[in-house]
Amino acid sequence: MTAAQQQAFTDATLGLSTGDFRQFILIVLFSVLYLWVAWLAYGQWKAFEKNKIDLFDFMSRVVRSIVITLVMGFLLK
Repeated sequence: MTAAQQQAFTDATLGLSTGDFRQFILIVLFSVLYLWVAWLAYGQWKAFEKNKIDLFDFMSRVVRSIVITLVMGFLLK
């Protein structure tokens, strides 16, 4: 970006630089991802507790969601 473009971006985002704005977007994204993993784990635990799924299904779904979050963290960092 040119200096004029960076200044226009900073003025438009209330003083945030492009790096700070990118960091903010990543924080929001990962907050949503972690909430999704917690919601999924809780829902799977409730299903496991009521014997609707077995232990293998419970573990594979929770571990899969954690792996997705880790891969997204690696790719988006």
